[in-house]
Amino acid sequence: MFLFLFRGHKDGVATYADFLRTFCGETLPERAFREAPVLHVLYAWYYYLTSRHEEYAFHMDAIMRNLPRIARAGNEFVEFAMLAFHVDYRKSLKKQVQLYTVFGKVLKKFTQEGLATNIASFTHNLPYMHRSNRDYSEIALDPKILSKIDGTFAPLLGPEWEYLRPGILACFTYEKNRLNETLCENESVMGLLTKESKADGRICVMILQHSALWQLGRRQEADSLMDGLCAFVDASAQYFIPNLTAYQTKLKLLDGDKAAAHEWLNSYYVTETNHIEFFRSFQHFTTARAYIATGNTERALHYLLLLKKFGENLSRPLDRCEAGAILAALYWALGRKKEAETQLMETLAVLQPYGFIRVVADEGAGVVPILKRILSKLSDNGYKGPLTRAYLSEVMLAAHSFAGSHVGYIAGIGKKDKPVKLSGQQKHMLELLSQGYKNAEISEMTGLSIPTIKTHTSLAYKKLDVNNAMDAVLKARELGLIE
Repeated sequence: MFLFLFRGHKDGVATYADFLRTFCGETLPERAFREAPVLHVLYAWYYYLTSRHEEYAFHMDAIMRNLPRIARAGNEFVEFAMLAFHVDYRKSLKKQVQLYTVFGKVLKKFTQEGLATNIASFTHNLPYMHRSNRDYSEIALDPKILSKIDGTFAPLLGPEWEYLRPGILACFTYEKNRLNETLCENESVMGLLTKESKADGRICVMILQHSALWQLGRRQEADSLMDGLCAFVDASAQYFIPNLTAYQTKLKLLDGDKAAAHEWLNSYYVTETNHIEFFRSFQHFTTARAYIATGNTERALHYLLLLKKFGENLSRPLDRCEAGAILAALYWALGRKKEAETQLMETLAVLQPYGFIRVVADEGAGVVPILKRILSKLSDNGYKGPLTRAYLSEVMLAAHSFAGSHVGYIAGIGKKDKPVKLSGQQKHMLELLSQGYKNAEISEMTGLSIPTIKTHTSLAYKKLDVNNAMDAVLKARELGLIE
């Protein structure tokens, strides 16, 4: 029965977490854990997946105390204990490989195909391998750790480690905004994939490739790759649809598509929460951005503060910093400029040792004015903080470049809009568009030429500060201009 509980479901981490919830939702009496210490491993996994970090720590400590007894229950349980230990947020990777001998004393052998690849998901269905079961940013500071992982925890991943190892390094190249290098490195990683490669790893490699192409503006190649990714997920990994949709929506929001925000918030898997569950963390970032785009800044702040705390509690610097960058941009838009400056300076201080740029630069125009203010502060001889002008200039250049190509989702937040006045024809065109009519049909109904119709609608778009028909209709309805 225990192995059945451990091996979990093959249809995604969310389903597995819900499955475990039925068993682990209530704490068992202490006697149960004394008689079956393998239960500590199961509970550690459950609390890890649901981001109950204090409860996870309690059971992880109990695992280490009871490891010899757990080993007597079976070799596979030792491997599960190793997996639970590998994601211990309290210990660095360097410290973990040093402590590997604790497990080496009781482990008889590794599962040949890699035990981690036989659980619900070894990436926990998250889209970036360097921000998956744990944040691997530490490797960016000391790449030699990889060679130590090779001889310790890597066999848990079996053949998947062959492409995950260089894939993680390619992810760091991306975070450092070396996009062309990312493509070259990741193309080599893609060449390591085989027919037997697990779906989760394949998805991570494809997402990174798409991200680099999209950032470089190579949209045709990016769109083609996305079509292939969507087809693969639909055929082989439908459990990934929520995170794939979150990723696609994020890109639309960065391009100023407010309709995408409404569509995301109406999705069945977007639920209100007061606690960030680990396996849904990527989705929550999209939810926060969507709330900003729709003007619900109170809910956005709620999610962002939760996400920042989540990143801090679980030693996930990139999650902490993504939340910090968005918070800074939102504070600035709301006129809370001192808070914005403090928030972004703290975020940059975390990122600078790694040389990571993209997580801030992706906020584009939302962070450019804050970066300018911080650069000005660094020019002051009285500044004694950790930030360097060289690093900040790199971030500034990347953010400014991104702002030139992407509208973003934060523009206009906190500003008092001037009353929008549409002409009678402009209102009429939007009303017809809201009813689903196309330009050709509107031309037949009104007797207006298609160029005239386009002139009326484009003027309406400009007045409403939108870029497409759906956003125009939504904005006009919000303002009470049309029914």
